[in-house]
Amino acid sequence: MARTKRTKKERKTKLLKDFGVLKLKQVTAEDHGYAYQFFLVEGRDGSGHRIRKKFKDVEEARTFATANVERVANDKELRNAISTDLEPEQIAQAETAFRRLRGRYSLDEVIDYFLRHFKAPDKEITFTEARKKFLDSKEKEGKRERSIYQLGCTLKSFRDFMQTRLKETTGMERECLVHEISSGDVEAFLDSQKNKTGLLRAKYSTWNGYRSNLSSFFRWCSAKGRLWCSENPVTNTTRFEQRLLKEQRPEPDVLSPEQAKALLADVAVFKGGAYAKFYALLLFAGLRPTEAVKLAGHAKRDELIDLDCGEIVLPAEVTKTRRKRTIEIQPNLKKWLEAFPGEILPPKNNSRSLQGIRKRHKLTPDVCRHSFFTYFVAKFDSYAKAARQGGNSEHMVKEHYESPAKKRGEQAKKFWTLNPPTVENAKIIPFKKSA
Repeated sequence: MARTKRTKKERKTKLLKDFGVLKLKQVTAEDHGYAYQFFLVEGRDGSGHRIRKKFKDVEEARTFATANVERVANDKELRNAISTDLEPEQIAQAETAFRRLRGRYSLDEVIDYFLRHFKAPDKEITFTEARKKFLDSKEKEGKRERSIYQLGCTLKSFRDFMQTRLKETTGMERECLVHEISSGDVEAFLDSQKNKTGLLRAKYSTWNGYRSNLSSFFRWCSAKGRLWCSENPVTNTTRFEQRLLKEQRPEPDVLSPEQAKALLADVAVFKGGAYAKFYALLLFAGLRPTEAVKLAGHAKRDELIDLDCGEIVLPAEVTKTRRKRTIEIQPNLKKWLEAFPGEILPPKNNSRSLQGIRKRHKLTPDVCRHSFFTYFVAKFDSYAKAARQGGNSEHMVKEHYESPAKKRGEQAKKFWTLNPPTVENAKIIPFKKSA
């Protein structure tokens, strides 16, 4: 039977001599049915570089191996003979440093960078401990509860991220220290944020918001008197321009006059109209829900809503911005306040009822306030006036509501004529003030 021609390369290797760092081998290779023989010298020199060379003659291979073994030995003796003031432990550290750098940077470059960007902190403190002290200080400063909560959530997410990052890079489970955190850590955290679906990257506004919260924390940690870190690592991280934020921002949700009418018709009869005044203030005075709740519990709430003067005065302790605000009572709002002279909200157990109203009418967050600004700008064509009464900056009002207001000129006329139904037609049971 004829021999089948082999196409797969086959090798047989025989060790002829072991020189320690180098080995001399006899290799018989078969490729596509043809056999051939060569001598291979392979190994590594004193610097760790690979040596691999083929020879046809065994004596040439042996001469090459012997010469290189002598060169490696001489290099080793030379290194050992170099005079140095370093201790053996320091030499070992230097050798380890070079191996870790892998030729990407020189030792001088690494040291220069370290000395420029690192300063030993006055006190080593864990991120968890610093976070608690920071939030306590903000509470003492009178920061809004909502703002403190948001700061706390951001810092907690960052702490969890850093603990995972430390475990992956060092293999150790331990608390992260404030002075150890770098700009790269912050950038990696921001880059890891996802949207609500968990599939896509978070919006630029979320990135900037988290960045601002972290910057506030590290700026506080690096302030004089603490110096828990040498600099604010957030400073050199990416911050997206307002132009990019605006491109991602959708138009605010706005109730049509028909939707607002349906909502008001519902609250006018629901539980005797107990929530009619509350929603009238949200829609026609632009109060935030939290502001309306605080106004409802204010000791001088009856004096603050002055129907004779046609003004609602929100003191600093009620407003989100902590600045006093005066709102002009529009004619239709006055009718709602006169038709429902009782409390703004039931004093107890109102959360479930409010949740039910929002669910029935599919109200998105702040949709009543968005509607107020949109129809106010559409009617009065004044961003400044809308900003003063709504408690926002003129720039913010224009940026958010200029486009929707231009589309709703005719709808604005209907919105500002939404009056309360008559008591007879709506079967309203007036909601009395609590004693």
